[in-house]
Amino acid sequence: MVTINTVVFDDVAQYPEEFEADDGDEDDDLDVHITAENSYENDEDNEDQDYDSDDMIFLAELMRKTKMYKKRDKGSRKWQYMDSQYGPENSPLFSGTETVNIQGETPVEFFLFFFFPDIIDEIVFQTNIFASQNDKMNLGLSAEELLMFFGINIVMSYIRYPRIRLYWSSDEALRMNLIANSISVNRFEQILRFLHFTNNADLSPDHPDKLKKIRPFLDKLQNNFLAAAEAEEYEAIDEQILPLKGRLSIKQYLPKKPKKWGIKIWVRAGVSGYMYKFEVYQGASGGRDRISDLGACVDVVLRLSDDLAGKNHKLFFDNLFCSIDLLEQLKSNKIWATGSLRSNRLMNVAELLPTDKILKKEGREFMASAARALLNMGLHKENKKRPTSICHTSWNTKKKATCKQSPG
Repeated sequence: MVTINTVVFDDVAQYPEEFEADDGDEDDDLDVHITAENSYENDEDNEDQDYDSDDMIFLAELMRKTKMYKKRDKGSRKWQYMDSQYGPENSPLFSGTETVNIQGETPVEFFLFFFFPDIIDEIVFQTNIFASQNDKMNLGLSAEELLMFFGINIVMSYIRYPRIRLYWSSDEALRMNLIANSISVNRFEQILRFLHFTNNADLSPDHPDKLKKIRPFLDKLQNNFLAAAEAEEYEAIDEQILPLKGRLSIKQYLPKKPKKWGIKIWVRAGVSGYMYKFEVYQGASGGRDRISDLGACVDVVLRLSDDLAGKNHKLFFDNLFCSIDLLEQLKSNKIWATGSLRSNRLMNVAELLPTDKILKKEGREFMASAARALLNMGLHKENKKRPTSICHTSWNTKKKATCKQSPG
């Protein structure tokens, strides 16, 4: 890495023209150091865009307006060149444990850990109640039969037929004996018709939660996911698409995704790929209570990471979630975060970093950095495939590593 330029401004009024603030905000005692570095290492060109149309949820619902940020932030945050004291070799010491709590060796044992007997018994109970409410008094579903029903659905997800009844076809070339010899097609469709997770009589029709009919089941399943393994040190929050082309009010259309139609789920997963927490996205209307004044996307991160506080976990997310306020909030809980930052969320530090136009003139691999001394928060802007801003609380720009994007 070769340092090619260092610019020092002791007062905002001394900025060159290209660094001047549009609104003339000045801070007489502001001491700002900006450094620009040029790396000749071969890094991958897989940086996130500033804006992804797939992630463009109504910004009024997700984040306060930029003007509100600037008004709140004016003079309250002072940035200078001072790289983070942390790096890969001396990051905050992780105080948690990474252990698997499932006692079992077979896939069935793992499955039954997540679907505890109390969950199965509750589904059986609610299904029988719903059948009786619809004049089917003799459904008589049992726990063993429900587990068989779930197993058949898992098999069907791997070996797909265009119609369900083909699994019971009289044509030996189509008939699947594993399924057809276990249960009759009429009984299977009967269970599918009356399958229920909660009593409709206990639900309020005005409740905003669009998943209220399966909410008790989802909450129990979430608790079992957390109980199965202790949280890993390095984790990430992102979206996952559950493909679906059926009729559903929360179904999303994401034209840039491999699976364009489906249910969007916010997920927190570790480097092992295991999912610890999840939250189904229900649209701009929400369905979840607000827990902060920082916007809906910030609330998603705070809800998904509420069990990580105090153990120095390292959390990563993209520019849909990332904001300076969020990183401050997480750091107060001893959660060290890194994320790409959209240009309209840079707040007053945007006045200290080169504009995208200047950055492009300097060529690829050009980097400019700024940091906040008191909170040990760093932000660097680099020109990879496109100008990208990265904000962090636990890494520094002196330490570099090369990584490759996984296929697909």
